[in-house]
Amino acid sequence: RKQAASQRREALAGLSLPVAIGGMLGDQAQEGVSANSPYLLNISDDISLEGRLLYFLPEGTPIVVGSDAGNRIRLIGLGIPSKLCELHVAPG
Repeated sequence: RKQAASQRREALAGLSLPVAIGGMLGDQAQEGVSANSPYLLNISDDISLEGRLLYFLPEGTPIVVGSDAGNRIRLIGLGIPSKLCELHVAPG
């Protein structure tokens, strides 16, 4: 069971997904993220891919999006720069 939880955390981290969202994924909440946090949800022409990626946006910490491995949200694909944009969530 512990090994499965560890593998799940590694897989989520590899996808730039938060490992813990207010207990929703079975761990402690991450700073600035709760069940009421804003999020990004993917849109796709392929119904089997629609809504499969969910990125919660924490308050107070800039969220860098791009292809760099250190970004909070990592996008991999042709033509995606290392820093595509930076998102800021206003309190409240």
